[in-house]
Amino acid sequence: MAPARAKRGTHEAASLEEYAITANLVARLMAMGDATARGAKEQVIADVARPSGRRLGTIGALVSVAYLSTLVYWISLPKLAQLPYNELGDFLAGAFAPLAFLWLVLGFIQQGHELRNSARALNLQADELQNSVTQQAALVDVTREQLEIERLSREAAEREADRLAKPHLVLHSGGWGSSIRGRTYSFDIENLGAPCTQFDLANREGTSLLRHGSLKSGARPTFDIVYKHDDATQEQYLTASYIDARGLPGNKRFKVSLNEHGHFSEPVAID
Repeated sequence: MAPARAKRGTHEAASLEEYAITANLVARLMAMGDATARGAKEQVIADVARPSGRRLGTIGALVSVAYLSTLVYWISLPKLAQLPYNELGDFLAGAFAPLAFLWLVLGFIQQGHELRNSARALNLQADELQNSVTQQAALVDVTREQLEIERLSREAAEREADRLAKPHLVLHSGGWGSSIRGRTYSFDIENLGAPCTQFDLANREGTSLLRHGSLKSGARPTFDIVYKHDDATQEQYLTASYIDARGLPGNKRFKVSLNEHGHFSEPVAID
């Protein structure tokens, strides 16, 4: 029985250790996935937020150069210099108005691109924040499971240590004899577990039947229960108290019953 319990405790501890390793691996994989996703999102945000005005600036510059070249080609500069100042001003205003309108349109288009890129970058950042919250919630769940597994492991280890520190007491009935005092029934109690001290075995009335300062592992001391001829009691409740290997008090109760032939049946541990 003791080897089977030890094997079961070892198997329970091994299972809990496997669960802890699995949970730790899941947490690491989730953290790696979170870092990879964050890096990808940052790259996308950088690509989206990169200015696209270079192309519009190139187009504007080429159109402006072409327009000015055409203007210079078709205009006589000596005649232009002879114009009165008011006419010269009107000419220059009319000549450069198309360029001003062109750059106004290009600036409007550029501003629209920047606003759309900013909106996309903000949306991606919002998605990243949402994903980060989800990942953190998942990590919290994994951490909670790890803490629960550690708690179960500690409890299992404590139960195993408690079991190994306690004596495993088994009560056996023996023979009987008759005398003038009545019938005398012999019993022995065997310790199959850890040694204990201050061992005392008493009946329901508190009368001590067996005392040992130290009950070693494998010990099997005997004691007697005397029944008077007029005693009609059919059951006896015995309590074994002790101090286990860790210095903690403990007890174990047994029930012994007389059968119809006047003999005690095999004792039963009731707790």
